[in-house]
Amino acid sequence: MGKQYKSKKQNNKYKRRKKNSIIQKFIIVVVTFIVLIGYLHNIGLITNNDIISVINQISSLVDIELPSSEKNNSSTTYDYEFDAASIANNKLLTVDSCDLSGSREANVKVDIGYGYREYYAYTNQYKQLVYVDASQITLQDKATENLTTTGRYCSDEANVPGVEDSNLDQGHAIADSIGGVANAYNITPQDSTLNRHGEYSDFEKQIRDALKNGSSVTDFECIIAYDNQNTQIPTSYYVTFKIDGIEHSYYMLNKS
Repeated sequence: MGKQYKSKKQNNKYKRRKKNSIIQKFIIVVVTFIVLIGYLHNIGLITNNDIISVINQISSLVDIELPSSEKNNSSTTYDYEFDAASIANNKLLTVDSCDLSGSREANVKVDIGYGYREYYAYTNQYKQLVYVDASQITLQDKATENLTTTGRYCSDEANVPGVEDSNLDQGHAIADSIGGVANAYNITPQDSTLNRHGEYSDFEKQIRDALKNGSSVTDFECIIAYDNQNTQIPTSYYVTFKIDGIEHSYYMLNKS
């Protein structure tokens, strides 16, 4: 029997049916993906930044241009510029862990890790806290470290200029739950929602959970930006760290 040929009209109809079938399958996959992501987010296994990161990776594969607002909120696409040379010659300064005065010196490097930890904070010429790094993050040890009844190293946090605003907390760059002290070199005026329930709180929990599960947390960096030289209230934080060698990053605006 010879080959059977479809007319042009029949062929176009077949192509439309095939195209519609592909679209329907694609919609099913997308809906399933959204439901799964929503479930993982609700049970705390992924954060908002993780979701945006996945979307950006998918969009790059299929060449989809995301809206600029989504790009700006994703740490994976945010190109944060920081001049490391500007702090390379900072003078090492020793400051008491629980110095709550709130004052800082310009162009210094201070160890803000409690006890044996080596977490370093850097200021610029305007006494602003601009950079924090730690090669290895270590969980707070309630059994061996001297803590308050609330699980803190100190009775309070440093009174850095700006924290008098009722909308701003004395926010740690590195939380005391993972070994950060309470002096002015680890504290900035931080939006209370960001600090208590937002992404800053999210990544701190992510680190704590990883450490409790036996993972290593390394290469922690926090870049802190300001609108101008006359304020101690940051405009944003860019935090990166690695869990078992896998990098995680957060870009967070500090609303005041």
